[in-house]
Amino acid sequence: MKKMYDIVIAIILAFGAIISVAIFSNTIDKLNKKNQVVIVKGYAQVDRPVEEYNFVMSIKSKAKDVSSVYNALYEKEDRISANIDYKYTKEDVDLEALSPQGYELTCNYIFHSDKLEDIKKIREEVNKISVQYKDVELNDIQEVYADVDENDLINQAIKDAKKKAYILVKENKKSLGSLIKIKQDKIIKNDKIVSVTVTVTYEIN
Repeated sequence: MKKMYDIVIAIILAFGAIISVAIFSNTIDKLNKKNQVVIVKGYAQVDRPVEEYNFVMSIKSKAKDVSSVYNALYEKEDRISANIDYKYTKEDVDLEALSPQGYELTCNYIFHSDKLEDIKKIREEVNKISVQYKDVELNDIQEVYADVDENDLINQAIKDAKKKAYILVKENKKSLGSLIKIKQDKIIKNDKIVSVTVTVTYEIN
């Protein structure tokens, strides 16, 4: 019984080796039948560093006519800013018609810092002032992420591809030759990470 088991295992292993060689051969044929090549995909991903921290203070005002709603907003802004020692960036105002009640005006003021400890202190101080006024809100602290060095990211993906290519040709008792072609996919970005995939073609010696 054990002999039969050993024979079956040997057949399975041999069949797996044939499949491995067949896949390798098909990879070569996909690019150029005249030259022996290996095509591999490389991947790289890096975390985006935090560039700054910020929070938004929103001030709203309501009035029957446009002139009055702007004056009401600026009056609140002047009273609050007179008690704030920190710099901020003022965004464009948003005017909304509330017919027949009149108009509502909203303006955002963004406070920035490159240190989390500092932005927490700024928000705490601004909150002490803003809570005294109606229609003034503070958002939570947000992280703003910086861009990464895309060339360095691509080079990391190429190194990953080369490592995979080396392993593949070594398994098939070959050696890795010169780099022939690099095809880069679109760099993918979200709030926290950046990634890229490359398809690299090498000669086989």
